[in-house]
Amino acid sequence: MVIAAPLLIFMGLMTLLTSIISGTIGMTGGIILLTFFTLFLPYQMVIPIHGIIQLVSNSSRGLLLYSSIKWKILFYYTLGAPLGGLFAYKLLGKIKNPEYFLLAIALLLIYALISNKRKKPILIPQQGFILLGLATGFLSPLIGATGPFMAPFFLRNDLKRQEIVATKALCQSITHALKIPIFLALDFSYWDYKWELFFLICCSIAGSKIGIHILHKISENFFRKLFTLFLFLALIRILYKLSTLFLSS
Repeated sequence: MVIAAPLLIFMGLMTLLTSIISGTIGMTGGIILLTFFTLFLPYQMVIPIHGIIQLVSNSSRGLLLYSSIKWKILFYYTLGAPLGGLFAYKLLGKIKNPEYFLLAIALLLIYALISNKRKKPILIPQQGFILLGLATGFLSPLIGATGPFMAPFFLRNDLKRQEIVATKALCQSITHALKIPIFLALDFSYWDYKWELFFLICCSIAGSKIGIHILHKISENFFRKLFTLFLFLALIRILYKLSTLFLSS
């Protein structure tokens, strides 16, 4: 499929905007972009192309906030993610009901919002991020955007806003990178879209830089309020998607 120039420019603007959102609060931009892509691109193109853009978006955020990365969390997460990706590769194409994964994420977000309201964040030991990596590595190739699924585990009192955004971004980079060999093995040709991807990648990096600039300007308290608000918006989006899936089945 050839992506027409007007659509590509619009995709670039959406990539820029959603990268700014993710750079500021560390989430939600990817799922907004994924939703937008599903409106204009065939399903078989959406997750591979979205994955490349999100890989760059997350990597650039992490590198721009290099000094804020919590390396132990990233290390443990990286141990689990490849195994989850392997499970996803084995099951990709066989799973007929992805709405059940979305339902599990919706329940987690509801729990996270209730816990946050009670000032009781979801605290797991750093070694527990092995299991989070396993789960996210499995989910990412299947549903595309897993930022809202990961978010509740990063909204911790022992992490500052820059540490949340930086560490979560690099963790997500791992799972997006794992999609590349998976979809190459499934015969998706990234090379056919090299110039489109180059343009979208440039938009993504620019958005990350703007978002990080905003992140440094806002207060810790305002960041956490924004983070919670976008968790709620992500929940609404997932519930809407679930309703359309169940009604159409």
